[in-house]
Amino acid sequence: MCIERGRPWEAEYWTSGVRDQALALACLRLGREARHARGADTLPADVTAPCADALVRALDRAEMLRALGQAIEALRREAAAMGERRAQVEAALGELQSAAWAAVAATPPASGS
Repeated sequence: MCIERGRPWEAEYWTSGVRDQALALACLRLGREARHARGADTLPADVTAPCADALVRALDRAEMLRALGQAIEALRREAAAMGERRAQVEAALGELQSAAWAAVAATPPASGS
């Protein structure tokens, strides 16, 4: 996990990617343009608020873990609205989240975090 390897910019990149996918799913679900987030600014506030919570506000370990957790939760919320593919997406996200948090618990923070 980038956070545990002391690679904050790479971690921010991947956290943003998770958040971007949540926005893309929301756009698709609500009939907005999903490509390149073109419809993201037309999404309702109750849809975008969880994604705003997933913004990385600082490059320290605790903040990056917080933002990653929020990004995963935003993506899980959108996955829950996907109908028949929900179970498949939920299982994959659950595995990702479990593996990420297990790695965090097993790895001491990188120096300087």
